[in-house]
Amino acid sequence: MAIELSPQNAPYWSDVFIVSRGVHTYRLGQDLVLYCEQDQKLYGLNPTSAHIWADVVEGQTSAQISTDLKQAGLDLQQASAFVHSSVSEWMTLGFVMPKTLCDLFDASPREEQPLRIGNLHVCVRIFGHRPAIDWRSAFHQFFATRHQAEHQIDIASLGNNFYIKCNRSWIGLRTGTTLVPEVKAQLTALFCDHQQHGFVSHGALLSRNNQRYLFCGP
Repeated sequence: MAIELSPQNAPYWSDVFIVSRGVHTYRLGQDLVLYCEQDQKLYGLNPTSAHIWADVVEGQTSAQISTDLKQAGLDLQQASAFVHSSVSEWMTLGFVMPKTLCDLFDASPREEQPLRIGNLHVCVRIFGHRPAIDWRSAFHQFFATRHQAEHQIDIASLGNNFYIKCNRSWIGLRTGTTLVPEVKAQLTALFCDHQQHGFVSHGALLSRNNQRYLFCGP
């Protein structure tokens, strides 16, 4: 997934990172690996990525880490590219979050939109700048009056991208084109987990001119 950020000009470049509580570091022989509780996978790190991760955990900014790699013998431009690539991937996976975004999520949301899907109540909350894309039109059929939501999907902008949280889970950084599909995926997962009786089949619901069509596969 391509994240539209570049080194030095990236909005997180001078920020420290907070590591998700669901990500743990282990050493297997000479290799450093990350374990993610959410997807229950191990992620191996090459020596350069392991160096960058250690600096992230210690509270260094991307700019400081790049300088650290330069002192280790890399060209500054090459070092910045390595840091940018690694940190962007970890933000996409929801492993780390810039501290400014953590602080933003701790503040009051700019906008709240309750949704109701069957007996599931979810509140989509926007923090910071409102997304330039028309995300509301994708979910208008689920708009509900204010209700005590059981779940929250939180969205905060980071440059031209958006960081998503679902309840306490860090979903990660998404581009403008993948924001709505990711929110749909989270809503689908919440809806399926919420069902206690019966089953949920795969299908597609299309709506046009006040008519709705449900297509289901075999």
